[in-house]
Amino acid sequence: MTETALLIVDVQIGMFGFPDMQPYQGESVIENINALITRARQQNAAVIFVQHDGGEGHPLDAKIEGHAIDPRLNKRETDPVIVKQHCVAFRNTALESTLEILGVKQLIITGIQTDYCVDSAVRIAVDKGYEVTIASGAHTTFDTEYMDARDIITHHETIWTNNFGTVKPAKTVTFAKGRA
Repeated sequence: MTETALLIVDVQIGMFGFPDMQPYQGESVIENINALITRARQQNAAVIFVQHDGGEGHPLDAKIEGHAIDPRLNKRETDPVIVKQHCVAFRNTALESTLEILGVKQLIITGIQTDYCVDSAVRIAVDKGYEVTIASGAHTTFDTEYMDARDIITHHETIWTNNFGTVKPAKTVTFAKGRA
């Protein structure tokens, strides 16, 4: 059993497949998530992937290549993969039961998109009683018509801090029991 798990939300091929936009600092986010995966494994923490199925015609449709977990991530065959069809990773999925079986009390949350599925994971995890750490530099989003991705990330990290968890630079996150 482990008390801490690394949750990697929606880092899928399709998130990098838009011709007119890319995730903000996407390559750096991949590198930071991989470093977290390595540290998690060294400290016997669970590594759990969340994979969005957007349905027919969506870039993350389960029937197309875009649905696959990004192959640049150091995923193992034995890592749990939770497939979701909603913005919330806990809604109608096996995530909560998987965390319960593993004995997880703390979540380190990373992924794509900060302002949608990552934010939902953070808020619902806190609501369900998990201790949450958001790994800054290991989550990202896209520019919008109204706000740059960098500002969206800063905005969310400001809201999360002391309200929905702890925001720490990815490089400082550890997986020791009781301390993320």
